[in-house]
Amino acid sequence: MNEIALSVSGFSLSINGKQVLHDINLTIPANSLALVVGPRWAGKSALLRSFLRMNKEIFEAVSFKGSTFLYGRDLDTYDSKELRNKVAYTDSSFLGAMRQFTIIEFFRLTKGRRFTFADFTDEELDMFEKMHAAELLTKDPRTLVDSLSSFQRLILLILSVMFRKPSVVVFDNVLDHLDDELVRTLKDILAARKNSHTIVVSSRYYSRLLEISDLMILLQDGRIQYTGTPFDFVLQDLALNE
Repeated sequence: MNEIALSVSGFSLSINGKQVLHDINLTIPANSLALVVGPRWAGKSALLRSFLRMNKEIFEAVSFKGSTFLYGRDLDTYDSKELRNKVAYTDSSFLGAMRQFTIIEFFRLTKGRRFTFADFTDEELDMFEKMHAAELLTKDPRTLVDSLSSFQRLILLILSVMFRKPSVVVFDNVLDHLDDELVRTLKDILAARKNSHTIVVSSRYYSRLLEISDLMILLQDGRIQYTGTPFDFVLQDLALNE
């Protein structure tokens, strides 16, 4: 039986007096890719931020009931540093914020202020190759991230996350900002990484990552409308439209 990376039981969440999640129950197996889909304001980000207790950092009034577990352990028993080491979260705002840095400055945010390209480990260099990003290593380290293509910026962001070696990686609406061709390239990368990481991706467009997803979670108005395999979802959708 697969180990459970994340599980949520009877979880409801209110932010600034408004209930945004209603009685959420779900389990996400380890070493899988879970796709959380739904329209704007469906509650996707609120749910994913809950895996790191981030809602309390962003909003003034946050209350919840129910339980959230990381590898069978109640999330509230983790201190912040331990939790951030195990779960890495990134959303589209990171892509905008990183533009102000040079490539070397960006990596120094996580690797220390004396870090140079020569300090990349063999494992990390191999990851550059596997993610079709070796070209970035030939650039002047002082190159502004803002001058890179949108795909290169996203790859830098993914690499900086993977280098931390988290158990769970959460990409919140990041892929919605890429065109279809770049998403096709990125699918191969994510499919390979899910063998060693639990990956959770939220998107408004479920068809883009459906074929590499192991679990699909459909949210609408803060409630789960479907949870199960993408294959069964497609069959259900076809049946409803016959």
